[in-house]
Amino acid sequence: MIDIDNFSCGRCGQRVESWAVRRPKFDCSSCGKKYQSNYKVLMKRCIYIFAAVELLIGSLIWVFSSSWQLALALSIELGCVGAILVAMLIFRLSLRIDEVSD
Repeated sequence: MIDIDNFSCGRCGQRVESWAVRRPKFDCSSCGKKYQSNYKVLMKRCIYIFAAVELLIGSLIWVFSSSWQLALALSIELGCVGAILVAMLIFRLSLRIDEVSD
């Protein structure tokens, strides 16, 4: 699991700023080693996953409950929490920063 807030260069060990690591392609400011990150693509994917999980939980609650008002309330409360946890877990486990060969 990669911590993008405390990422350091593999070649020189210098800390790379977190705003730079969030870009698709970035380089180390001290040695010039080039890296690529899947941060932006993964962030979009997790937003879609969040929406899908939210709709799935809402639909399941609606099917198994007797009223749509209860389903809406539980979906907003439980669905958001569950969807955020799933999206954060997938984001943390799928984040990659690869070195680009010169």
